[in-house]
Amino acid sequence: MGDPDADRVGLPSLRGRSEDSALCSLLVSAKNATSTTELALCLSEVALRVLPGVLFQVYFVDAGNRLKLVAEQSARTAESPIDKVQAGDHLARAALGRRATLVASTPSEAKDLGVWSPTYKSAIAVVLQHKASVLGVATIYSSTELSFLGGHVEWLEAASNVLALAREIERSEAESTIQSAELRRSNEELEQFAYVVSHDLQEPLRTIETFAQLLRRSNAAADPNAAKCITQVVDGAQRTGRLIRDLLAYTRVSADQPATGPKVDCEIVLKIALMNLGTAIRESDAQISHGTLPTVTADESRLAQVFTNLISNAIKYRSSAPPRVHVDATENRSEWIFSISDNGIGIHPQHHERIFSIFKRLHGREIEGTGLGLAICRKIIEGYGGRIWVESELGNGATFVFSIPR
Repeated sequence: MGDPDADRVGLPSLRGRSEDSALCSLLVSAKNATSTTELALCLSEVALRVLPGVLFQVYFVDAGNRLKLVAEQSARTAESPIDKVQAGDHLARAALGRRATLVASTPSEAKDLGVWSPTYKSAIAVVLQHKASVLGVATIYSSTELSFLGGHVEWLEAASNVLALAREIERSEAESTIQSAELRRSNEELEQFAYVVSHDLQEPLRTIETFAQLLRRSNAAADPNAAKCITQVVDGAQRTGRLIRDLLAYTRVSADQPATGPKVDCEIVLKIALMNLGTAIRESDAQISHGTLPTVTADESRLAQVFTNLISNAIKYRSSAPPRVHVDATENRSEWIFSISDNGIGIHPQHHERIFSIFKRLHGREIEGTGLGLAICRKIIEGYGGRIWVESELGNGATFVFSIPR
Protein backbone atom coordinates (compact mmCIF):
# COMPACT_ATOMS: atom_id res chain seq x y z
CA MET A 1 0.00 0.00 0.00
CA GLY A 2 1.51 3.33 -1.05
CA ASP A 3 2.05 6.32 1.20
CA PRO A 4 0.00 9.29 -0.15
CA ASP A 5 2.10 11.86 1.73
CA ALA A 6 5.30 10.38 0.34
CA ASP A 7 3.89 10.55 -3.19
CA ARG A 8 2.83 14.16 -2.63
CA VAL A 9 6.29 15.35 -1.55
CA GLY A 10 8.18 13.10 -3.94
CA LEU A 11 9.58 10.78 -1.26
CA PRO A 12 9.60 6.99 -1.24
CA SER A 13 6.84 5.19 0.69
CA LEU A 14 7.62 4.39 4.32
CA ARG A 15 6.15 0.90 4.36
CA GLY A 16 8.62 -1.76 3.38
CA ARG A 17 9.92 -5.11 4.51
CA SER A 18 11.64 -3.71 7.60
CA GLU A 19 8.46 -2.01 8.85
CA ASP A 20 6.32 -5.07 8.19
CA SER A 21 8.96 -7.23 9.85
CA ALA A 22 8.91 -4.93 12.89
CA LEU A 23 5.13 -5.24 13.11
CA CYS A 24 5.40 -9.04 12.90
CA SER A 25 8.00 -8.92 15.65
CA LEU A 26 5.58 -6.95 17.80
CA LEU A 27 2.86 -9.53 17.20
CA VAL A 28 5.23 -12.27 18.38
CA SER A 29 6.02 -10.17 21.46
CA ALA A 30 2.29 -9.79 22.13
CA LYS A 31 1.96 -13.58 22.19
CA ASN A 32 4.95 -14.11 24.49
CA ALA A 33 4.70 -11.08 26.79
CA THR A 34 3.65 -11.80 30.38
CA SER A 35 1.93 -8.41 30.75
CA THR A 36 0.88 -5.43 28.66
CA THR A 37 3.47 -3.31 30.46
CA GLU A 38 6.14 -5.64 29.07
CA LEU A 39 4.52 -5.39 25.63
CA ALA A 40 4.50 -1.57 25.88
CA LEU A 41 8.25 -1.66 26.48
CA CYS A 42 8.67 -3.88 23.41
CA LEU A 43 6.60 -1.43 21.36
CA SER A 44 8.80 1.45 22.57
CA GLU A 45 11.97 -0.30 21.39
CA VAL A 46 10.48 -1.38 18.05
CA ALA A 47 8.95 2.04 17.33
CA LEU A 48 12.24 3.88 17.75
CA ARG A 49 13.91 1.43 15.35
CA VAL A 50 11.23 1.99 12.71
CA LEU A 51 10.14 5.62 13.16
CA PRO A 52 12.31 8.78 13.00
CA GLY A 53 11.75 9.74 16.63
CA VAL A 54 13.94 10.34 19.67
CA LEU A 55 11.47 9.73 22.49
CA PHE A 56 8.60 7.22 22.71
CA GLN A 57 6.12 6.98 25.60
CA VAL A 58 3.15 4.75 26.41
CA TYR A 59 0.47 5.74 28.90
CA PHE A 60 -2.30 3.50 30.24
CA VAL A 61 -5.58 4.79 31.65
CA ASP A 62 -5.81 3.50 35.25
CA ALA A 63 -8.88 2.61 37.32
CA GLY A 64 -9.27 6.28 38.32
CA ASN A 65 -9.32 7.33 34.64
CA ARG A 66 -5.86 8.90 35.03
CA LEU A 67 -2.95 8.57 32.61
CA LYS A 68 -0.08 6.51 33.96
CA LEU A 69 3.29 6.34 32.19
CA VAL A 70 4.17 2.64 31.81
CA ALA A 71 6.92 2.68 29.16
CA GLU A 72 9.46 5.23 27.97
CA GLN A 73 12.33 4.83 25.52
CA SER A 74 14.86 7.38 24.30
CA ALA A 75 16.83 7.05 21.09
CA ARG A 76 19.53 9.48 22.22
CA THR A 77 21.59 8.76 25.30
CA ALA A 78 22.77 12.38 25.37
CA GLU A 79 19.22 13.64 25.85
CA SER A 80 18.79 15.39 29.19
CA PRO A 81 16.12 14.19 31.63
CA ILE A 82 14.58 17.68 31.70
CA ASP A 83 13.47 17.27 28.09
CA LYS A 84 11.47 14.18 29.00
CA VAL A 85 9.86 16.04 31.86
CA GLN A 86 9.00 18.98 29.61
CA ALA A 87 7.50 16.60 27.06
CA GLY A 88 5.22 15.47 29.85
CA ASP A 89 1.77 14.06 29.21
CA HIS A 90 0.20 17.17 27.63
CA LEU A 91 0.14 15.66 24.15
CA ALA A 92 -1.23 12.39 25.49
CA ARG A 93 -3.98 14.26 27.36
CA ALA A 94 -4.88 16.22 24.26
CA ALA A 95 -5.21 13.01 22.21
CA LEU A 96 -7.20 11.34 24.97
CA GLY A 97 -9.57 14.30 25.18
CA ARG A 98 -10.23 14.24 21.45
CA ARG A 99 -10.10 10.43 21.16
CA ALA A 100 -8.21 10.90 17.92
CA THR A 101 -4.70 10.60 16.49
CA LEU A 102 -2.83 13.91 16.67
CA VAL A 103 0.10 14.86 14.44
CA ALA A 104 2.28 17.93 14.96
CA SER A 105 4.68 18.61 12.06
CA THR A 106 6.19 21.92 13.25
CA PRO A 107 7.27 23.46 16.57
CA SER A 108 4.23 25.78 16.55
CA GLU A 109 1.84 22.87 16.02
CA ALA A 110 3.61 20.91 18.74
CA LYS A 111 3.34 23.88 21.10
CA ASP A 112 -0.38 24.21 20.36
CA LEU A 113 -0.80 20.58 21.47
CA GLY A 114 1.09 21.15 24.73
CA VAL A 115 4.66 20.17 23.72
CA TRP A 116 6.72 22.97 25.30
CA SER A 117 10.23 21.49 25.09
CA PRO A 118 12.42 23.17 22.44
CA THR A 119 14.02 19.75 21.82
CA TYR A 120 10.90 18.37 20.14
CA LYS A 121 9.74 19.94 16.90
CA SER A 122 7.23 17.30 15.69
CA ALA A 123 5.23 14.56 17.34
CA ILE A 124 2.46 11.95 17.00
CA ALA A 125 -0.06 10.78 19.61
CA VAL A 126 -2.22 7.68 18.98
CA VAL A 127 -5.07 6.69 21.27
CA LEU A 128 -5.04 3.04 22.43
CA GLN A 129 -8.64 2.10 21.85
CA HIS A 130 -10.53 -1.18 21.45
CA LYS A 131 -14.13 -0.74 20.35
CA ALA A 132 -15.61 1.73 22.86
CA SER A 133 -12.88 1.25 25.48
CA VAL A 134 -10.17 3.94 25.68
CA LEU A 135 -7.15 2.24 27.24
CA GLY A 136 -4.25 4.68 26.88
CA VAL A 137 -2.09 6.75 24.53
CA ALA A 138 1.20 6.18 22.66
CA THR A 139 3.32 9.24 21.83
CA ILE A 140 6.50 9.74 19.81
CA TYR A 141 8.60 12.91 19.55
CA SER A 142 11.19 14.02 16.97
CA SER A 143 13.86 16.70 17.19
CA THR A 144 13.33 17.77 13.58
CA GLU A 145 10.39 19.28 11.72
CA LEU A 146 8.28 17.31 9.22
CA SER A 147 9.73 14.06 10.52
CA PHE A 148 6.59 11.99 10.34
CA LEU A 149 4.87 10.94 7.11
CA GLY A 150 1.47 9.37 6.62
CA GLY A 151 3.02 5.93 6.55
CA HIS A 152 4.58 6.53 9.96
CA VAL A 153 1.16 7.35 11.38
CA GLU A 154 -0.34 4.21 9.80
CA TRP A 155 2.38 2.01 11.27
CA LEU A 156 2.04 3.48 14.76
CA GLU A 157 -1.75 3.10 14.64
CA ALA A 158 -1.41 -0.54 13.56
CA ALA A 159 1.13 -1.25 16.29
CA SER A 160 -0.99 0.57 18.88
CA ASN A 161 -3.99 -1.58 17.92
CA VAL A 162 -1.97 -4.66 18.88
CA LEU A 163 -1.19 -3.17 22.28
CA ALA A 164 -4.79 -1.98 22.78
CA LEU A 165 -6.20 -5.45 22.07
CA ALA A 166 -3.72 -7.05 24.46
CA ARG A 167 -4.57 -4.46 27.12
CA GLU A 168 -8.32 -5.07 26.72
CA ILE A 169 -7.82 -8.85 27.03
CA GLU A 170 -5.68 -8.38 30.15
CA ARG A 171 -8.22 -6.03 31.70
CA SER A 172 -11.13 -8.36 30.90
CA GLU A 173 -9.29 -11.33 32.41
CA ALA A 174 -8.55 -9.31 35.56
CA GLU A 175 -12.20 -8.28 35.87
CA SER A 176 -13.28 -11.87 35.29
CA THR A 177 -10.92 -13.08 38.02
CA ILE A 178 -12.31 -10.52 40.46
CA GLN A 179 -15.90 -11.41 39.58
CA SER A 180 -15.16 -15.13 39.95
CA ALA A 181 -13.62 -14.54 43.37
CA GLU A 182 -16.63 -12.46 44.43
CA LEU A 183 -19.01 -15.13 43.14
CA ARG A 184 -17.15 -17.86 45.04
CA ARG A 185 -17.24 -15.78 48.21
CA SER A 186 -20.95 -15.07 47.72
CA ASN A 187 -21.68 -18.78 47.18
CA GLU A 188 -19.71 -19.71 50.28
CA GLU A 189 -21.60 -17.12 52.33
CA LEU A 190 -24.92 -18.36 50.92
CA GLU A 191 -24.05 -21.96 51.72
CA GLN A 192 -23.05 -21.04 55.26
CA PHE A 193 -26.21 -18.98 55.70
CA ALA A 194 -28.40 -21.79 54.40
CA TYR A 195 -26.71 -24.27 56.72
CA VAL A 196 -27.20 -22.09 59.80
CA VAL A 197 -30.80 -21.23 58.93
CA SER A 198 -31.71 -24.82 58.15
CA HIS A 199 -30.17 -26.02 61.40
CA ASP A 200 -31.96 -23.35 63.42
CA LEU A 201 -35.29 -24.03 61.70
CA GLN A 202 -35.21 -27.80 61.87
CA GLU A 203 -34.96 -27.88 65.67
CA PRO A 204 -38.26 -26.05 66.35
CA LEU A 205 -39.91 -28.05 63.57
CA ARG A 206 -38.91 -31.30 65.27
CA THR A 207 -40.32 -29.93 68.53
CA ILE A 208 -43.63 -29.03 66.86
CA GLU A 209 -43.88 -32.45 65.23
CA THR A 210 -43.01 -34.28 68.46
CA PHE A 211 -45.62 -32.46 70.57
CA ALA A 212 -48.23 -32.82 67.81
CA GLN A 213 -47.60 -36.57 67.81
CA LEU A 214 -48.03 -36.62 71.59
CA LEU A 215 -51.32 -34.74 71.29
CA ARG A 216 -52.51 -37.21 68.68
CA ARG A 217 -52.00 -40.07 71.14
CA SER A 218 -53.49 -38.22 74.11
CA ASN A 219 -57.11 -38.04 75.15
CA ALA A 220 -57.36 -34.54 73.63
CA ALA A 221 -57.19 -36.15 70.21
CA ALA A 222 -60.49 -37.98 70.76
CA ASP A 223 -62.26 -35.04 69.14
CA PRO A 224 -62.29 -35.72 65.34
CA ASN A 225 -61.78 -32.04 64.55
CA ALA A 226 -58.80 -31.87 66.88
CA ALA A 227 -57.34 -35.01 65.33
CA LYS A 228 -57.68 -33.49 61.87
CA CYS A 229 -55.97 -30.28 62.97
CA ILE A 230 -53.14 -32.23 64.61
CA THR A 231 -52.65 -34.27 61.42
CA GLN A 232 -52.37 -31.05 59.42
CA VAL A 233 -49.79 -29.71 61.87
CA VAL A 234 -47.70 -32.88 61.60
CA ASP A 235 -47.92 -32.95 57.79
CA GLY A 236 -47.02 -29.26 57.56
CA ALA A 237 -43.99 -29.71 59.80
CA GLN A 238 -42.82 -32.71 57.78
CA ARG A 239 -43.24 -30.88 54.45
CA THR A 240 -41.35 -27.87 55.78
CA GLY A 241 -38.58 -30.12 57.03
CA ARG A 242 -38.23 -31.78 53.62
CA LEU A 243 -38.18 -28.36 51.93
CA ILE A 244 -35.43 -27.12 54.26
CA ARG A 245 -33.33 -30.24 53.72
CA ASP A 246 -33.72 -30.03 49.93
CA LEU A 247 -32.93 -26.32 49.88
CA LEU A 248 -29.79 -27.00 51.92
CA ALA A 249 -28.80 -29.76 49.48
CA TYR A 250 -29.31 -27.36 46.56
CA THR A 251 -27.13 -24.62 48.06
CA ARG A 252 -24.38 -27.13 48.85
CA VAL A 253 -23.99 -28.05 45.18
CA SER A 254 -21.42 -25.58 43.84
CA ALA A 255 -21.80 -25.36 40.05
CA ASP A 256 -18.61 -23.33 39.53
CA GLN A 257 -16.41 -25.70 41.57
CA PRO A 258 -17.69 -29.22 41.02
CA ALA A 259 -16.31 -32.05 43.13
CA THR A 260 -14.85 -34.16 40.36
CA GLY A 261 -13.61 -36.87 42.68
CA PRO A 262 -11.99 -40.16 41.68
CA LYS A 263 -13.32 -42.75 39.24
CA VAL A 264 -16.59 -44.25 40.47
CA ASP A 265 -18.40 -47.37 39.31
CA CYS A 266 -21.96 -46.40 38.31
CA GLU A 267 -23.14 -49.93 39.11
CA ILE A 268 -22.26 -49.21 42.75
CA VAL A 269 -23.80 -45.72 42.53
CA LEU A 270 -27.07 -47.27 41.33
CA LYS A 271 -27.04 -49.76 44.23
CA ILE A 272 -26.69 -46.85 46.67
CA ALA A 273 -29.65 -45.09 45.06
CA LEU A 274 -31.79 -48.24 45.23
CA MET A 275 -30.92 -48.68 48.91
CA ASN A 276 -32.02 -45.07 49.51
CA LEU A 277 -35.34 -45.85 47.82
CA GLY A 278 -35.90 -49.31 49.32
CA THR A 279 -39.17 -48.48 51.07
CA ALA A 280 -40.66 -46.63 48.07
CA ILE A 281 -39.70 -49.50 45.74
CA ARG A 282 -41.35 -52.12 47.97
CA GLU A 283 -44.52 -50.11 48.60
CA SER A 284 -45.04 -49.33 44.91
CA ASP A 285 -44.05 -52.81 43.68
CA ALA A 286 -41.57 -51.07 41.34
CA GLN A 287 -39.18 -53.06 39.15
CA ILE A 288 -35.81 -51.48 38.43
CA SER A 289 -33.61 -52.87 35.64
CA HIS A 290 -30.38 -51.64 34.15
CA GLY A 291 -27.91 -52.20 31.37
CA THR A 292 -24.13 -52.15 31.66
CA LEU A 293 -23.08 -48.97 33.46
CA PRO A 294 -19.63 -47.40 33.10
CA THR A 295 -17.01 -46.02 35.45
CA VAL A 296 -16.88 -42.21 35.35
CA THR A 297 -15.00 -39.37 37.01
CA ALA A 298 -17.45 -37.92 39.54
CA ASP A 299 -18.28 -37.63 43.21
CA GLU A 300 -20.04 -40.80 44.32
CA SER A 301 -22.50 -39.17 46.74
CA ARG A 302 -23.55 -36.46 44.27
CA LEU A 303 -24.01 -38.90 41.42
CA ALA A 304 -26.00 -41.17 43.74
CA GLN A 305 -28.20 -38.17 44.52
CA VAL A 306 -28.92 -37.71 40.81
CA PHE A 307 -29.87 -41.39 40.40
CA THR A 308 -31.96 -41.27 43.59
CA ASN A 309 -33.88 -38.14 42.56
CA LEU A 310 -34.62 -39.37 39.02
CA ILE A 311 -35.69 -42.89 40.05
CA SER A 312 -37.74 -41.44 42.92
CA ASN A 313 -39.59 -39.24 40.42
CA ALA A 314 -40.23 -42.26 38.20
CA ILE A 315 -41.87 -44.01 41.17
CA LYS A 316 -43.82 -40.99 42.42
CA TYR A 317 -45.23 -39.97 39.04
CA ARG A 318 -46.37 -43.46 38.12
CA SER A 319 -49.50 -44.47 36.24
CA SER A 320 -52.04 -47.03 37.45
CA ALA A 321 -49.60 -49.81 36.49
CA PRO A 322 -46.69 -50.75 38.78
CA PRO A 323 -43.58 -48.64 38.00
CA ARG A 324 -41.07 -50.08 35.54
CA VAL A 325 -37.77 -48.19 35.45
CA HIS A 326 -34.76 -48.93 33.26
CA VAL A 327 -31.32 -47.34 33.70
CA ASP A 328 -28.84 -47.45 30.82
CA ALA A 329 -25.76 -45.73 29.41
CA THR A 330 -24.14 -45.26 26.01
CA GLU A 331 -20.96 -43.51 25.00
CA ASN A 332 -19.75 -41.26 22.23
CA ARG A 333 -16.36 -39.69 21.56
CA SER A 334 -16.57 -37.10 24.33
CA GLU A 335 -19.14 -38.17 26.93
CA TRP A 336 -21.27 -40.84 28.55
CA ILE A 337 -25.02 -40.53 27.98
CA PHE A 338 -27.18 -41.93 30.80
CA SER A 339 -30.91 -42.54 30.48
CA ILE A 340 -33.55 -43.37 33.10
CA SER A 341 -36.81 -44.46 31.45
CA ASP A 342 -40.16 -45.15 33.11
CA ASN A 343 -43.75 -46.10 32.25
CA GLY A 344 -45.30 -43.29 34.26
CA ILE A 345 -47.78 -40.50 33.50
CA GLY A 346 -45.36 -38.60 31.24
CA ILE A 347 -44.75 -34.87 30.82
CA HIS A 348 -46.20 -32.51 28.23
CA PRO A 349 -43.44 -31.07 25.98
CA GLN A 350 -44.30 -27.50 27.02
CA HIS A 351 -43.08 -28.31 30.53
CA HIS A 352 -39.81 -30.06 29.56
CA GLU A 353 -37.63 -27.08 30.47
CA ARG A 354 -39.75 -25.66 33.28
CA ILE A 355 -39.48 -28.72 35.50
CA PHE A 356 -35.72 -28.19 35.98
CA SER A 357 -36.24 -24.75 37.54
CA ILE A 358 -36.19 -24.31 41.30
CA PHE A 359 -39.58 -24.74 43.06
CA LYS A 360 -41.37 -25.56 39.78
CA ARG A 361 -43.87 -28.39 40.21
CA LEU A 362 -46.57 -29.65 37.86
CA HIS A 363 -48.70 -31.28 40.56
CA GLY A 364 -50.22 -30.26 43.86
CA ARG A 365 -49.88 -31.80 47.29
CA GLU A 366 -51.43 -35.05 46.13
CA ILE A 367 -47.90 -36.03 45.04
CA GLU A 368 -45.17 -35.43 47.59
CA GLY A 369 -42.32 -33.13 46.54
CA THR A 370 -40.58 -29.80 47.08
CA GLY A 371 -39.80 -28.73 43.51
CA LEU A 372 -36.05 -28.96 44.11
CA GLY A 373 -35.13 -32.50 43.06
CA LEU A 374 -34.64 -31.86 39.33
CA ALA A 375 -33.02 -28.46 40.01
CA ILE A 376 -30.45 -30.25 42.19
CA CYS A 377 -29.84 -32.81 39.41
CA ARG A 378 -29.27 -30.06 36.86
CA LYS A 379 -26.87 -28.19 39.13
CA ILE A 380 -24.83 -31.33 39.80
CA ILE A 381 -24.67 -32.44 36.16
CA GLU A 382 -23.87 -28.96 34.80
CA GLY A 383 -21.18 -28.69 37.46
CA TYR A 384 -19.43 -31.59 35.71
CA GLY A 385 -19.79 -29.86 32.34
CA GLY A 386 -22.66 -32.14 31.31
CA ARG A 387 -26.28 -31.65 30.21
CA ILE A 388 -29.64 -32.95 31.42
CA TRP A 389 -32.99 -33.05 29.64
CA VAL A 390 -36.20 -35.04 29.38
CA GLU A 391 -37.85 -36.83 26.47
CA SER A 392 -41.54 -37.45 27.11
CA GLU A 393 -45.12 -37.19 25.93
CA LEU A 394 -48.07 -36.88 28.30
CA GLY A 395 -49.37 -40.37 29.12
CA ASN A 396 -46.43 -42.21 27.56
CA GLY A 397 -43.82 -42.32 30.31
CA ALA A 398 -40.62 -40.27 30.45
CA THR A 399 -36.93 -40.71 29.79
CA PHE A 400 -34.56 -38.44 31.69
CA VAL A 401 -31.20 -38.17 29.97
CA PHE A 402 -27.95 -36.67 31.27
CA SER A 403 -24.36 -36.61 30.08
CA ILE A 404 -21.02 -36.72 31.89
CA PRO A 405 -17.79 -35.87 30.01
CA ARG A 406 -15.42 -38.82 29.61
